[in-house]
Amino acid sequence: MLEFRVSHILLRFENLEAAVQSFRDLGFAVVSSPHWGGAWIYLPDGVLLEFLPRQGGLERFLAKGGEILQSRLVQYKQRRLLDFCLTPKASFAELEAHLRAQDLSYETLGGWCPHLALPWFPLPLLFNPLMPQPIHLPSQHPNGVVGLHALCLHTPNLLGQTLRFRRLLGQSGFFENTAQGRRAVFTIGSHLLYLQTSIEEGLQTLILRTRHPLEGGLDRAQTQGVAIYLLGDPILEPVLGDEKGER
Repeated sequence: MLEFRVSHILLRFENLEAAVQSFRDLGFAVVSSPHWGGAWIYLPDGVLLEFLPRQGGLERFLAKGGEILQSRLVQYKQRRLLDFCLTPKASFAELEAHLRAQDLSYETLGGWCPHLALPWFPLPLLFNPLMPQPIHLPSQHPNGVVGLHALCLHTPNLLGQTLRFRRLLGQSGFFENTAQGRRAVFTIGSHLLYLQTSIEEGLQTLILRTRHPLEGGLDRAQTQGVAIYLLGDPILEPVLGDEKGER
């Protein structure tokens, strides 16, 4: 079974400067990106949140591809939380062999940094090669966010997409019932992937882990419409009796 980790999460904004300022006001360390005129938030667990302008390099990048990339561009429409990318803990030759064995179509993108792209929403857009962590980027955030907890994806075809994720990830996952309906749960490295039944399709919500003992969604007016939920790290929550000096 191949192992993967979440590498990039792509977000797109009509007003990139306003989005950058909003996230800084929310306590994120946001830096300018050398790619596509965007910005980055680098999480301590290695996941990169990449902010993109509404019209820019991503569209040109996807437009150069074949039918697979063209189909992703059509599916994005007016979305802000666009897509996510994975990095395999294996060579690209092993990854291609795995995709062929699982009958999963893909497109190879060349250049100095090769990628593989998948056609089906909400499967990940790209597979990135393993890259060294950009140590020059700030990864500590004043708001206490320490990393990604889960990606929440929606699909009207829960069974069909669950089968595709099983083939891709090489794991069966499991189903659970929630207040929002039935969902499939998979693990990607240290992160979770929730696949929720819905009339919509694609990446809908990011759940970020914070060192503070709190839980709740960020105001969408402040996140420029992106659904972000904060989950306190239970390991760092105060133990009952600590405030009294008990052990």
